[in-house]
Amino acid sequence: MSRALDTLFADLPSRLSVEQLTDVLGLSDKTVTYRWLRDGRMPAIRLGGTWIIFRDDIKEHLEKNYNTKPGFDGTPPPSADEEQDSQTELEDEGSDEASDQEQEPASAAVSKDDRQPAESTGSRRGELQRIREWAKNNGYELSSRGRISHSIVNAYNEAQK
Repeated sequence: MSRALDTLFADLPSRLSVEQLTDVLGLSDKTVTYRWLRDGRMPAIRLGGTWIIFRDDIKEHLEKNYNTKPGFDGTPPPSADEEQDSQTELEDEGSDEASDQEQEPASAAVSKDDRQPAESTGSRRGELQRIREWAKNNGYELSSRGRISHSIVNAYNEAQK
């Protein structure tokens, strides 16, 4: 994978414009690129109205998020023993009932790298609704739609402990 990205990024300057990033990503409209930058899907820094996009950060991000099956990219797939070991570790972590009760909901504020696989849309909606109801009952102001601030989610999580 690295060789393909090396070729893709070979002729680009170390600092990219939004237009250059749009071209590299193969997008037809830079509006999508702006949305991805704003939402944090692509690494960049915003200073005032200008996006600072570093070629190497984008390349690293793409390498890290490349979705191939083990063995496809030249690395050997895990052996049966390694798979069993990782499964045992997961089972050991889940065996403590107290830790199960203290797990944070999917809507808790976490970095993008620490995210767990998404829950079903229905259960996430239910969790968000519970947070909204809790916030309303506890004097927090928030709209009935849109994002819930991290401070409210954190307060909700603390109250659930």
